[in-house]
Amino acid sequence: MAPLYFYLKRFPNILFAYFFVYEVRFEYQFSFLFVKKNDIQFDVVYAHFLVNGFMAVKALADYDKPIFVAEGELKNINLRRTYYNPTVYSNLISKISGFIAVSPQIEDNLIEVGVSPDKIIIKPNAVDFTHFYKRDRIEMRKKHGLPLDRKLVIFVGRFVEDKGPVRVLEAVEKINNINIIYVGGGSQKLESEKIVFKNKVTIDLVPELLSAADVFVLPTLHEGSCNAIVEAMACGLPIVSSDIPEIRFQCDPSCSILVDPMNVGAIEKAIIEIISDENKQEEMSKAALGYSEQFELTKRAESILKFIADRL
Repeated sequence: MAPLYFYLKRFPNILFAYFFVYEVRFEYQFSFLFVKKNDIQFDVVYAHFLVNGFMAVKALADYDKPIFVAEGELKNINLRRTYYNPTVYSNLISKISGFIAVSPQIEDNLIEVGVSPDKIIIKPNAVDFTHFYKRDRIEMRKKHGLPLDRKLVIFVGRFVEDKGPVRVLEAVEKINNINIIYVGGGSQKLESEKIVFKNKVTIDLVPELLSAADVFVLPTLHEGSCNAIVEAMACGLPIVSSDIPEIRFQCDPSCSILVDPMNVGAIEKAIIEIISDENKQEEMSKAALGYSEQFELTKRAESILKFIADRL
């Protein structure tokens, strides 16, 4: 039986229960018993992802407390529909007081399944600037044993087809005097003399490796709201990523070049355009730092709290 996790947090006049259930097979009756047995007191339930929102609706119905759902994956919304008949699905959706969507595409999908637009707020994922900020590039390269005389591309994400690490490697293989940092892991095999770092790392090392690089590259095929991109911008990196709606919503032309994620030649061209012009690279770096300010974590939290408070 999978565990139910509650994280209780007091805000002015509100006690939140953060609701996480990690397996769909979990019996929601246990959730109710867990809350009752431990005499958990709360005013609002905040669930990450629709699966947990539905679980909260079923498990905590007797408490008659408002439930809010943060949804960050487009596929989750339609996937939930396949598990229920239309009447049950609509009823579950109607029991949720509000939704935090990380992109307009998720908002549109929620509206398609019957959520009223006035119950939705769009808030893309944010970044903690006390952790993700620009360090000295040379110092970070020395610390992690990275070449000082080469341009460095960095990829942060899972090594799977959808994220495109192989396409990044294919693009970089054709460029002289450049190497790659891969942060992550996954099923795809990445082998090349161009690779100077490839490993999973603890979260505290991610901004150091980002700061060591010259450009961040992620030719992803789909996203909800990409944490890796906003973290890279917060560390002052120009972005090469995908010309798809989710990424266009996150990025600005002043600090990014967006291309067809399946076009290796376009990825290569975008990288060259940035690293071959020191002035352009510096301008894009400064623009990334400035643009990333709107994704500050506390501001996002305050907006979500106000959205919730206004509906109590």
